[in-house]
Amino acid sequence: MITQVEGKPPAVFSKKPSVVNLSVSKPKPQNNAASSMGRTRAAPDQARETGDVAVVPFDRTRQFGEDAATPSASEKMTQMTLALSLSLSLSLSLSLSLSLSLSLSLSLCASFSLFEQTTHTSFPLSALNVKKTKVSV
Repeated sequence: MITQVEGKPPAVFSKKPSVVNLSVSKPKPQNNAASSMGRTRAAPDQARETGDVAVVPFDRTRQFGEDAATPSASEKMTQMTLALSLSLSLSLSLSLSLSLSLSLSLSLCASFSLFEQTTHTSFPLSALNVKKTKVSV
């Protein structure tokens, strides 16, 4: 409960101290294969159940003085790898589309030249029953 202190200005308050009991329990020894292999601490999901301290791995990729806002060396490497793979996939798709358009244009040119050859062949006019007439002016 907050009360005003006598003899002090009204802006100064004191709070009754509360006692907080902080106790750390030691991990209980287990007789299983994990404890015999040197694992003495609980996994993070077991830490909530048993009250043990979970071990958090130290990020060795960060340099001294770097905070979480600046990307670490491994994050920079991941970003560079992603950018490289994205540019490679874009160049491959562009190359594929270019080769497809080139093959399409070549096939169109070939079909047009084939069409041109078939229409400009000389047929005998007698086969078409066409009579020659001279027009004089």
